[in-house]
Amino acid sequence: MKRRASSVATSGRLCPPHVDYSLTELGQTFVEPVELLYHWAIRNADALDRLAQHEPSTSE
Repeated sequence: MKRRASSVATSGRLCPPHVDYSLTELGQTFVEPVELLYHWAIRNADALDRLAQHEPSTSE
């Protein structure tokens, strides 16, 4: 089992190999702000698309 601050990976002895991932308590606290940002982006997709059309190209 590998544990990080935000997730846990548990592998078993299956063929083919299989790994289950789950969020730690700290990782769970990140779900709400990410969902808020996601829903904000969906609500504002048209305005964001208009902004992107007016940005200068960064390719050189």
